[in-house]
Amino acid sequence: MRYTEEVDCFEDVQRLASPAVRELLERGTPPQRVWAIWTLALRTEQHDVIARIGHEPDPGVRRTLAVVLAAHREYDLLLALARTDPSAAVRASAMGVVARVAAGGALPPQVVRDAVADDTAARIAVLGAIDNTSPDFLVDLAEASLRDFDSTVQLEALEALLRVGTAEAVALARAYLVDIADAQLLVDASQRWVRIAGNDACARALAGAPATMRGVVLRRLRDLPWSAAELLVGDDDGLLAHALTRSDIAIPPRALAGAILRGLDHGAVARLARQLEGAAGGHRLLRAVRDAIDAPQPTPGTMRELIDQARRYAAHIEIRDAGDVLAELARLHPVEMLLGLEHAVARWVAAVDVPPDLLPLLPELRAHCAPRFDRAPADLSRLALGPGPGKQAPLYDELVAAIDGMLRASTGR
Repeated sequence: MRYTEEVDCFEDVQRLASPAVRELLERGTPPQRVWAIWTLALRTEQHDVIARIGHEPDPGVRRTLAVVLAAHREYDLLLALARTDPSAAVRASAMGVVARVAAGGALPPQVVRDAVADDTAARIAVLGAIDNTSPDFLVDLAEASLRDFDSTVQLEALEALLRVGTAEAVALARAYLVDIADAQLLVDASQRWVRIAGNDACARALAGAPATMRGVVLRRLRDLPWSAAELLVGDDDGLLAHALTRSDIAIPPRALAGAILRGLDHGAVARLARQLEGAAGGHRLLRAVRDAIDAPQPTPGTMRELIDQARRYAAHIEIRDAGDVLAELARLHPVEMLLGLEHAVARWVAAVDVPPDLLPLLPELRAHCAPRFDRAPADLSRLALGPGPGKQAPLYDELVAAIDGMLRASTGR
């Protein structure tokens, strides 16, 4: 090629006709071949703004070029971009496009296998392209990548299998998860599982794992619903005792009652007393809101008082998003505010209301708590049994009083 030595930069290549650029792609030096790829890619999209770039395209533009080449079925150029671009980010992005093209059958699977064989970035990019529509060869690649030496690749493979979502793929992901020996890797994998499939799915995957493994995850995951935390706790008293100290885990009344009857009074007594008191207070608040809705013209003072009562009630029963909800309601028209407040309070009451299956436990629970209250000196009747030493919390007196009130309500006396 007579002008090869005259091509010293991307701008030189842009001045060549397309046949000459393709010849340069075949016979030029490595930098010249890269410039040829960029030039031909830019020329495939004549009506796009990127086709009029007069200077060397930056990595962001070159990543866009990968999509353009795939759209125009310029697969040879796409592969060349994925293999030779000087930017690792561009190569990875292009390889993700290659994987999607191969998944559609336009490129042979071996192209993808060869590309990821010794390129970690390319493997991660391909794994990121795998989902529930991917063909078997990509799912097999994800399974094999669980055994990669690089933990980042393993985690990407885990996510890929969860996105595939078949029973077989999820079983492979679970087998990997419960076999992890490193605590930090276990936490990272669990957090990714939660992001893809949710808290409950992650907890179900770990339900049969050793208590030490479940404990690592329980201690690191935040804002767990009880449905997930209960699976992680299992029948381990130590894990249940930890859960009782966590304000970000909403534990229902029956579970708290069960903890107390198992001797785990610390934390459980205070929380159950608050919940039983809160259930009664919530019903009173709900009646007040409904009375205001039925009133001809609620006064601004009534509206403010109801919002203040709802704020205190929500804080009492540990509703985490109550502040945002009430702030939004306060900006509404009075009628809309009251209807919205009724909906919010009804939802909060339902979340902490005493379930019917707790009623049979109340006599046994009272029998457990009353002797402790009766024996306690006056200055110890409010001894902290809450989340930490030295913190004042409701104790046996409040819980016994709440139980008595529920027993009276259940019998109509």
